Amino acid sequence: MTYDSTPISSEHFERLGPVVLIGHRGSGKSTLGPLVSALLQRPFFDLDDEIRLRSGLTFAADRHQFRRAEQIILADLCDTSPAPIIACGAGVHPVDERAFVVWLDRQNWRDAVADSNRPRVRPDLSESEEWHWMEQTRPPRWRRAAHLRLPIPRGRTPQRSARDLATLLRWAATSAGSPLTQKTWLVPTSCDDLLRAQRDVRRLGFAGVELRSDVFDGRPADADTTGFIASLRHPDATWLADFSDACAWDVDVHYVSKLDADLAATMPERVILSSHPAQICSETVQQLLDARRALCKTLEMPEERVELKLAPSIRGFDELDTLLELLPRLRNLAPNSTALPTSRDFAWMRPILAADNATNYLPVGLRSRTPDHPTPTDFNEFLPHLAGPPPTHFDALVGHPVHQSQGALWHRRRSMGAPNPSPLGGKWPKAQSSRRSMGAHSYLLIPVAQAMLDRSLQTLENLPIRGLSVTSPLKREAAQCPRVDAPQDLSALNTLRRAPGNAERPWTGTDTDVRGMSECLEFFESHDIGPGRAVVFGRGGASHAILRALEDRRWELTAHISAREGWQPHHLDLEPVDLIVHAAGPHIKRNEFTPKCRAWLDLHYTDVAEPPPETLHLQGDLFFEAQAEAQRRFWE
Repeated sequence: MTYDSTPISSEHFERLGPVVLIGHRGSGKSTLGPLVSALLQRPFFDLDDEIRLRSGLTFAADRHQFRRAEQIILADLCDTSPAPIIACGAGVHPVDERAFVVWLDRQNWRDAVADSNRPRVRPDLSESEEWHWMEQTRPPRWRRAAHLRLPIPRGRTPQRSARDLATLLRWAATSAGSPLTQKTWLVPTSCDDLLRAQRDVRRLGFAGVELRSDVFDGRPADADTTGFIASLRHPDATWLADFSDACAWDVDVHYVSKLDADLAATMPERVILSSHPAQICSETVQQLLDARRALCKTLEMPEERVELKLAPSIRGFDELDTLLELLPRLRNLAPNSTALPTSRDFAWMRPILAADNATNYLPVGLRSRTPDHPTPTDFNEFLPHLAGPPPTHFDALVGHPVHQSQGALWHRRRSMGAPNPSPLGGKWPKAQSSRRSMGAHSYLLIPVAQAMLDRSLQTLENLPIRGLSVTSPLKREAAQCPRVDAPQDLSALNTLRRAPGNAERPWTGTDTDVRGMSECLEFFESHDIGPGRAVVFGRGGASHAILRALEDRRWELTAHISAREGWQPHHLDLEPVDLIVHAAGPHIKRNEFTPKCRAWLDLHYTDVAEPPPETLHLQGDLFFEAQAEAQRRFWE
C-alpha cells in the first residue's frame, strides 16, 4: 500500500500540539515513536530516557522520585518547539493537558514484556496479579485521556503500525481545516469534561461546545459561552436565561410550551428546535414543523430564524427508508436543518448526512470513555471523514461485526482528492446530486445481520455508495442474493459494485479474496516454503477463494477441516505440512492436536491467534491489503 505522504504544514502540527503515546509497556511506543517522527519530520523523545539523562533516576531505583520527575520533564517536553512526539511509560498519570494523546493498544503486549528484562512494576504481587492490576488500573486512565486509539494486533510489523499511526496524525492535523469539523460541536457528558472540550475545540477546530441542561445545572463559571450551544433538555426553561450570550439555543420540542415571551429578549440570534423521536414515522417532520410554528408564535419571531434538528432512534432499514423519504421535505422547508440517527447500528449514516447538516455532534474523547453515557460515534471513528476533501461518495463494509475493521486506512487514504467522474444513479435527492457528482470517496462500516443482506441492499441502492466489501458470514448470501449479478462459478462473493441500468440486479459481484491469498502464497514461496502441502482450517466464505488460490499456484491440499469439528486427535496423524491456513473465527485457537507446519497464516487483522512455535508466521494484513487493492480496481 502506498503511504499517504501529502505534505502537512508545520502550522497544522503546531495546532495539534505535542503528541503523547500511551499504552502498556511492550505496546511499541519506543519503537513506533522514532519511525513516526521520521515519517512526519517531527522531533521524538522517549520520556524514560529523558528522565535518566536529566535526573539520573530509574523507576527500579526510586519509583516515587521517578514519578515526580516524570511529570516535570513531560511538561518541559510538551513546551518543545516544533511540537514533538513523546513516548511515555505505562504508568504516567496524569497526562499533560496540552498533549494530543494516542493510545497504542497492542494485542500481545504481555509477550513483549515477558521476553524483555524490564523490572517488575509491583514486585509485591505475583506476576499474574501484576498483569491483572495493570489491566484493571491503566486502560481506564488511557480511555479517559486518549483522543485516538490505535489497535495493534499480533504479528503486525512496526513499519505498518508506524504508517497507520502517521496517517491518523496527518488526518488529525488537517481535520481542523475541514468544513465538517467547523460545524461539528463537542458534547461533554460531565462537568469535568468541559475544560477538555474547550481545549479540543481550539486544538482541532471544532465549532464549539454544547452545554446540556441535563449535565450542567447552570452556567459554568469558566465557560466562554460565545463558543457554546445551550441545549434545554428539561422542563425548567429559566435555565436558558443564564446563556443570553451563547451563540445558539437548542430547545427540545417537548419543552417548547415552557418558553415564554420574557425569554425572547435574551434569546440569541440562532435558535435550534430538536426532536428526538423513539420511532420515526410519516408524521415526524410535520410534528417538528408544528412545534416550530408554536415556538415562533410564542416568541414572536419568524420561522426562518429557527433551525430544525431531527435526531431519531433508527432501529431497522424500514425506519431508515422512512427517514430518507422524509429528508427532502425537511431540507426543503428548513434548509438549515440537521438529521442525526442516534442509534449505534445506524451511526454510519452520519457521514453521509454531515455535509448537508447545519450542525454535527461528537462526544469528548473516545466514545467508550463514559460507559454510562453511550454515544453512537466519536472523533476516532469520524476522523477519516473529517480529513482531506469532504467525501461525496462512499464505499462500505457490510456484515457483522464490522466496527473493528480498518478499511478506512486501506481505502480512504488512497481516495483523498481522487475525482469520481462516473455517475452512480440511485434515488438520492436531486437537490444534492450535482454536489455529489465529483469528489473523494470515504469508507463506511455498516452492521448487517446475516438474514438482512437483501433488505439492506435495497436501501443502500438509494444512497451515494459505489461499492461494498462483504465480510463473513454474508459471503455465501451475497452469491445467492437475488439483487446481485454473481458469476456462476463463484459460491461466495466478498465485493459488490453498483450496476447502473440493471434494475433487476443492481449489484455486480466478484471475489477478491483470491488476490489476497495469492499474495500470501507468493510471500511464503519467496521464503522457500512451497508450493507444497497445505491444510485449511475453516469452511467459511473465504475458504472457496483460498482453495482456488492454492490450486492456481499448484499447492497440494492435504486437508480441509471444519471449524465446528475443530482440531481433533486424528489430525496428528497428518504428515507435517508446509502451511496451515487459519480461516476460522478468531475465537477458535490451535491446540495440542494441531499438526506441525513450517508456516502459519492467520487470516485476521484483529484477535490474531498465537502461532505454533518455530514457524514462519503471517497474519492477515498482507491478505487484506492485497484484497483491498483488488476491490478498489473493481469499484473503479
